Amino acid sequence: MGFENRHLFNGKINNQNVYEVKQALDYKVRDLEGRRKIVDDVLSNTDENGLNFFENYFDGHYKCELNQNDSLSENNNVCKALEQMADYLLGSEEVRDDRKEKSQEYRFFIDRNEYNRAMRREESMEHKCELAKAKTGISGSEDTVINFLIQNKNFKKPKRQVITKEDLMEDSFCGEVLRAYKEYDNELSEKLKTPQGKGYKLRKIKGEINQDMIYTKDTLKGVFGYKLRNALMESTCPSWEMFDWSNQQHVKALIYVQNEFIPDDDLSLLLFDLEALVEEMVSENVFSGREYAVYKMIRSGYKNIEIAKELELTRTRISNLTTTITNKIIKQAEKMGY
Repeated sequence: MGFENRHLFNGKINNQNVYEVKQALDYKVRDLEGRRKIVDDVLSNTDENGLNFFENYFDGHYKCELNQNDSLSENNNVCKALEQMADYLLGSEEVRDDRKEKSQEYRFFIDRNEYNRAMRREESMEHKCELAKAKTGISGSEDTVINFLIQNKNFKKPKRQVITKEDLMEDSFCGEVLRAYKEYDNELSEKLKTPQGKGYKLRKIKGEINQDMIYTKDTLKGVFGYKLRNALMESTCPSWEMFDWSNQQHVKALIYVQNEFIPDDDLSLLLFDLEALVEEMVSENVFSGREYAVYKMIRSGYKNIEIAKELELTRTRISNLTTTITNKIIKQAEKMGY
């Protein structure tokens, strides 16, 4: 019996692979009982030893004793599928309604120090409430506050614009402007050698000149930095677990992605979910004829300028239609519990 340490398991157990297991989750079913029955059906598909897909995998394929080169369970596609089944149950209408009734408040922190301070403050408040309850016999509010520390796995080191020697020597209008700035910058550098009490002011002016030079280069040579639609062309591998169906930028970027379908690839599964959403929206007549035409052209690889030319519309109109399409998809995703 061999054990695997790869994060992708593509084999079949009980005549089904992990992708087929996830496909069995029907998001059109909204109630908890219905979703529980679907999950039970998935887990009841057992072999002659009475083991289902997940039990078989962890018993015979998953490597429990890891070394420093092995993948963690959080990166394992079977573990993700198991987590998705739990989320599937938690996304039912009854569970969500129950959460609303309990009036929970969620606070999100991106700074660990602020998160730790909030946690200490909550612990202190809980202690005081318990003391007050013990003295008076009166319980406090049922409202709860849950603090989350957001750890952005998709962090990318920002690109820094710089003025190079080539920029200063360039035979262009941009180069001419930069050389004029540089001449003034050199004068300030000389004055800083004997500041005569004006060092702070001179350094501030020098810093502003450097910012003006960068702004000049950005303006005359074009926008500098990352472009959302080119995310797949960047040097790093994004973590698609961070994808948020309620985030307009995320959903709009996904609409434009052209990617060959690969089973067990997170991006491919996101695109599969997108098509399932849109198919449901079409059956419910959510899109207008023009909106659906624009969506189909985007998914076929057309650029906005090409769509505008084909449909004889302005690029601004196409951009507005794309935003409308995105917002409708977000609303449908929320409706279907994504």
